[in-house]
Amino acid sequence: MMPGRVGNGKSAETSRLPQPTIPAKPLKVAAKKGQTSSFVMPTRTLPRHFLYDAEPGAVENGHRSRSPNAVLKQIDDFGLYGTDVDTPQELARFEVIQEYRHRSRLPVHCAPRRHGGSCGKAPAVGSAALPEITIDAGPGRKWKSGGNESTPATPTIPAKPLKVAAKKGQTLVFRHADPNLSHGIFFTTPSLVLLKTDTKPKPNAVLKQIDDFGLYGTDVDTPQELARFEVIQDIATAPAFQCTVHLADMAGVVEKAPAVGSALFRRSR
Repeated sequence: MMPGRVGNGKSAETSRLPQPTIPAKPLKVAAKKGQTSSFVMPTRTLPRHFLYDAEPGAVENGHRSRSPNAVLKQIDDFGLYGTDVDTPQELARFEVIQEYRHRSRLPVHCAPRRHGGSCGKAPAVGSAALPEITIDAGPGRKWKSGGNESTPATPTIPAKPLKVAAKKGQTLVFRHADPNLSHGIFFTTPSLVLLKTDTKPKPNAVLKQIDDFGLYGTDVDTPQELARFEVIQDIATAPAFQCTVHLADMAGVVEKAPAVGSALFRRSR
């Protein structure tokens, strides 16, 4: 018998053969509004470079300007976002602040494009959450929402307010969406709106401020989210709002959404 040896198959010839290329496979994470994503480095194997790649998929801590399209908001104070970290620890925390419309890429690198992932909308389970209502200030001297808009006054025609229909549990998202004009939001029916700055209860309030932007009632020059309000009870009297800059020339009201009964839940027979 001739002695032999089994090697590892690498030789001068085989090393020159083309090597197969396998594209990276990103991690896919499903999340819904209100959930928190916690990014943790668990081992010492490699330093990790952590960053978000799809602007405006996230809102970094301390940013004054907020993108109206942002779906993630950084809620930690670790100071490690976008840095190389060598020791096991928590890297960052992000809260899902609105429902996903597009998938946001979240590469986590130790070399460019080496590790990646994406956050997408979690599939609905049971009854779907009520959709948010977006109300944009501009472009121009008008509020816009759902294909409708307010109109400013003319010498012969009074201003026409935007009418928004909402139901208990829905969130109103007011956004500055005008690159040319300043805008802001304030309500002219204070008894119907519970603000973060209110120190006394308002039993008749139908809207409750739920943001911490600090922009309510101020003039804002750049596009960003202005304020968020939750409908906390059925609307009997419509809260009215105006632009802080254009006042009654740019106004709107929040009315009770028409009842649809149980038609959405009936099955055809």
